[in-house]
Amino acid sequence: MRNSAFAATRLTLPYAWAAFLPCLLLICCLGCGKQDAELVPVTGTLTIKGQPAGGIMLRFMPDAVENNDGPSSSAITDENGQFTLKCDDGRDGAVPGNHVVTFVDMEEDRPAQGETSTKPPRIDSILTTAAGGKRLTIAAGQPVKLEL
Repeated sequence: MRNSAFAATRLTLPYAWAAFLPCLLLICCLGCGKQDAELVPVTGTLTIKGQPAGGIMLRFMPDAVENNDGPSSSAITDENGQFTLKCDDGRDGAVPGNHVVTFVDMEEDRPAQGETSTKPPRIDSILTTAAGGKRLTIAAGQPVKLEL
């Protein structure tokens, strides 16, 4: 009895792969998100308490809750708080529409475990997450002004 069950499993296994393989190929061909999404050039400035903020990494993620999809874009602000977004696929710009923006201070003091920080953080930690990031709309020809 055991041998016949084993033989049946061995016979149906190739048929399962035959059904699964086309699905896998379809998923690979379609990918995820828009591959050739329309992008608009995006420049802007970031200030913290009214002062230009350099060394901040910005991540603009299309807001799926607001029916915006496509690749994310990011930039690091210069010493004047200015930035130009570059899409994750290497093209300049960002998809137009609603976005969630997260912030990471690249110059933040990161002491070793057990040691205390020598300077206070410039950015509230909630702004480093998509749940707590700022929401804004990207439109062609409109510079972005962010204030923290």
